[in-house]
Amino acid sequence: LKYIHSKRTIIMAMDIETINLKRDDIQVIISVTLSYSISNTNEINTIQCLIDNELLLIDKDLAIKDLWTRFYKDLIKLLSKSRIRKVVILSHNLGSFDGIFVYKSLIELDNLFHYKGVKTLIDKENKFIEITATPKLDPVINIIWRDSLRIFPVSLQSLCDIFEVEGKLSPYQPIFNKLSTLLDTPLLNTLISYGRQDSLSLYQALSKAQ
Repeated sequence: LKYIHSKRTIIMAMDIETINLKRDDIQVIISVTLSYSISNTNEINTIQCLIDNELLLIDKDLAIKDLWTRFYKDLIKLLSKSRIRKVVILSHNLGSFDGIFVYKSLIELDNLFHYKGVKTLIDKENKFIEITATPKLDPVINIIWRDSLRIFPVSLQSLCDIFEVEGKLSPYQPIFNKLSTLLDTPLLNTLISYGRQDSLSLYQALSKAQ
């Protein structure tokens, strides 16, 4: 079967949200969100995967692996079903933050990605410019992450203002970064919505720019 989108590159926007685990003082990813549109109606859809709260408290590494596994399986399934050969996922902080999480997940999930097929382009400050990966489940697909901040070196809210799209619904709250957020359902839902809106806003701004 021919890939119906083989002549053009599909663009998606990604957002990552993290919290700080006090016991080892490191940032742990708890949410990955993708916004995209691949239909003729231009309807914007979302893939969002959340950490397993209970598993996180028992085994942090296993919980993170589980989160990324579910996310990548959903993404690969979508791309395969839609006959998409090439996709560029844009993140507004890939260079120094999001890229670390993405790259680490790709090289650790050797059941989903070819280790030798994970390639990076970095600058002289060792910041990610681009990350490329090929999924084992459908090796014809080429997934590329790029840093949208290098294209538009302004904050996400400023980017939304420039292209006149709805930006953040509320400012980031420092309490989002605490482990207690996972135990506070209303607050956790607010953080989930925050990540979804960031992903949606970035996608809308970049789509309009394109």
